[in-house]
Amino acid sequence: MPNFGRLEIVDLRANWEHEDDHFTPWLSENLTLLNNVLNMNLECIDKNVEVGRYACDLLCRNMDDHSSVVIESQLNAFDHDHLGKALVYAAGLSARTIVWIAKDFTNEHRKALNSLNESTHNCFQFFGLQLEVIQIDDSRPAPKFNVIVKPDNWVPPSRISNDYWRSFKQYLEQQESSLEVLRWDSGTDYLGFYLGYDENDGQHPQYWISAGRSNRFIAANFCMNKGRLPDILQRLTGIQQRINQKFSAEFEEEPRWPGPNPYTVVAVSKRLGNQVNRNSEFEWLRERLEKLEKLFKQDGEIHFLSDC
Repeated sequence: MPNFGRLEIVDLRANWEHEDDHFTPWLSENLTLLNNVLNMNLECIDKNVEVGRYACDLLCRNMDDHSSVVIESQLNAFDHDHLGKALVYAAGLSARTIVWIAKDFTNEHRKALNSLNESTHNCFQFFGLQLEVIQIDDSRPAPKFNVIVKPDNWVPPSRISNDYWRSFKQYLEQQESSLEVLRWDSGTDYLGFYLGYDENDGQHPQYWISAGRSNRFIAANFCMNKGRLPDILQRLTGIQQRINQKFSAEFEEEPRWPGPNPYTVVAVSKRLGNQVNRNSEFEWLRERLEKLEKLFKQDGEIHFLSDC
């Protein structure tokens, strides 16, 4: 006979006494757990972000499409007060995704979030996650997020193999592309590898081009490190109109200009359909990455559209 252990549900406050002082800092450092559940690539921008007289628990960036995500958490059951605040945070921080974490959800609150997803599906998406901490016998407690409410178009998580990026690298070589692959990040499903502008062995470059893929988007990005280039945002803002015009001519697409972030990104992205065609994705990425390189680089140096 198998000798099974006994699974127990542990009181949340036995692990995090206070939401603001304990749970929020912990969650900001463990977003991988949410990424695995939500099929997102979240990066923390800031904690306790002021919106008027309120404060959003966590403001994150979904690196798949560079949209803002607000996270509101409760170690108690879902309540009306926090729902109203979350809507205020979404509007004040220009976020299109609201992630609600709570101990429990009533049927009425589930219906409310589902109704919001149905009525605002072109503008917002709402997730309701139940938080549990489980333990088997004397094992260490483990947090667990259960998806209670989700948007209709939500795609469940599935891993993207590193083989995708190896194949793309081979494709670039076969196409004799000018793009040079410096490295790719094997620790993530989404952001593949960095291209060009190697600084400090590629660990903290000043600027770089990246290709990203999730289950919903592929993206070509030109990124600039604001820490190493403190005036970069001001410089780009001054020529933003020219960049928009250049993108319209070269890409026939509008560039994305995200808000607060450790780095600044100018990017184009494409939502993926249900049918996966790797060759067409590779071609789309290659064309746009090469255009980004040409747009921002001149005679081997970054020129920030000085020829416009």
